[in-house]
Amino acid sequence: MSGKIPVTVISGFLGSGKTTLLNRLLQPEGGAGKGLGPGTVVLINELGDIGLDHARVLHLSDKVVLLDSGCLCCAVRGELVGALRQLFLDALHKRIPSFSRVIIETTGIADPAPVIYTLRYDHFLAERYLYGGCLAVIDGLNGQTQLLRHPEAVQQAVLADVLLIGKTDLASQKQIHALKQLLGEMNADAPQYDVRSLPEPAQLLLAAEEGRHRSVGQGNGLWSGRTLGAAAPDHVGVDVLTLTWGRPLLRASLMQTLDSLLADESLDLLRMKGRVWFQGQAQPYALHAVHRQLYPLQAMDAAQESSVSVLVLIFRGGDKAAVAARIRAGLPGAAPADDVA
Repeated sequence: MSGKIPVTVISGFLGSGKTTLLNRLLQPEGGAGKGLGPGTVVLINELGDIGLDHARVLHLSDKVVLLDSGCLCCAVRGELVGALRQLFLDALHKRIPSFSRVIIETTGIADPAPVIYTLRYDHFLAERYLYGGCLAVIDGLNGQTQLLRHPEAVQQAVLADVLLIGKTDLASQKQIHALKQLLGEMNADAPQYDVRSLPEPAQLLLAAEEGRHRSVGQGNGLWSGRTLGAAAPDHVGVDVLTLTWGRPLLRASLMQTLDSLLADESLDLLRMKGRVWFQGQAQPYALHAVHRQLYPLQAMDAAQESSVSVLVLIFRGGDKAAVAARIRAGLPGAAPADDVA
């Protein structure tokens, strides 16, 4: 482990496609063997009481460190620092194989700035690790609205060294053009890529490293105290609700309950995700929704998943207890996540 180890941050607003990008970096489509390889350690910052996204990351085995305390900006002085220190010491003393790169996937409402500052100013880490830049995934379908409404999305775009626009197959050319123009006004120095035509992983990370020398705090957006367009960012707090079920759910009841939530205009549902078991089915299904769009359910590997169903909602504007009551009414038997072993 000679030289400093680069640490690359993957950020992006809720549901933008960060985990999909991470999987592509580790194992490109077609198995061409051009992924980042076994020398890469991944740290995942998960929002919610139970981690779900780490189950969708490919080929990481015991090198995944799940930061489960919530927002990365809150955990950065604790778990993140401790995890990076311990990883280095474990590799130094041959307790784990040596590694040459770290990737941190942040939660969708995390601010990447604390990672940058920590790597620069924590003495132990600064001597051993090097900030390798930030890749921000921007939702091509919902990105413009998110940037105009949510300060977290603005912060992520402003601090990015590379901007990756996802879901371009779902958005119109007009939407993509407007989003690119807005991103260019916010962060003119960061190159923009369509996620469908990315360079090889090593070249993409090199582009992020080349942009890391830019000073934090320069440019437009929240760092300079300026807002974008006519709409000021919404500063309403974010609620996270996590519920679990020990028994399989009735599919029709789940879909009816979710449709009711998605149709409720008083509830600003930013993201919904889950692992659900249905009555009469031999495997669980992954559930994902962004804003009011519910994506098709995807079958998961039953052998690798817990038998407990989990539903995580990330939202603004609703009463948390009332939302939980609505879900329990439609799907009896729900329990708080910490009630399940």
